[in-house]
Amino acid sequence: MIAGGDDPRQFVHPAPIDWFHNNACAYRSSDNSLIVSSRENFVIAIDYDSGNIKWILGDPTKHWYEFPSLRQFSLTLAQDTLPPIGQHAVSMPGDQLLLFDDGAGSNYQQPPGETRAYSAPRKYQIDLGAFQATETWHYYADPSVYSPFCSSVYEDAPDNYLIDYTLAGPYIYTGIVGLDALGNVAFNYQYDELNFCGTAWNAIQIHWENLNLE
Repeated sequence: MIAGGDDPRQFVHPAPIDWFHNNACAYRSSDNSLIVSSRENFVIAIDYDSGNIKWILGDPTKHWYEFPSLRQFSLTLAQDTLPPIGQHAVSMPGDQLLLFDDGAGSNYQQPPGETRAYSAPRKYQIDLGAFQATETWHYYADPSVYSPFCSSVYEDAPDNYLIDYTLAGPYIYTGIVGLDALGNVAFNYQYDELNFCGTAWNAIQIHWENLNLE
């Protein structure tokens, strides 16, 4: 930020201020990138060896976009592509970016950006040649579900997904949803939310057929 002419003190703050809130990381082997989710700001890709920023995907109405040194790394959004907001659980199935888009604006950074009335898992194709992100998949629950914090989505078999709505309602129940390759709901379990993000902060697949009881 300093090299780009910005004052990082207007963005980066000492502890205990939660100015970044890193909640997930993933490795993209095709270009040696570490993909990091900053709940307060964006998804950012940095070179694993040098630490240099490669690209940023996020809501341009948030505080980070006001800094030219960061804005220059912002991916353009293809038609009908929405940026993630307050996202969790980044992963790279098939070298695409999969995440849970909570839809909740920033808690600390001002302006906080957009807040939506729903949450949605999303998948993006990152085209570094065009410096563009294209949304290739999403799931909109019907009726819609808003889970503003925590939550996750992971792909198992191709196009089969496990979704965790941690604070659905919000703050009423935790929902675990399975989707098959055609987008059909295979199961939808709901549990009382007894503790903030404590029932299921992050849900992953477990293959019981591989369980060895011997």
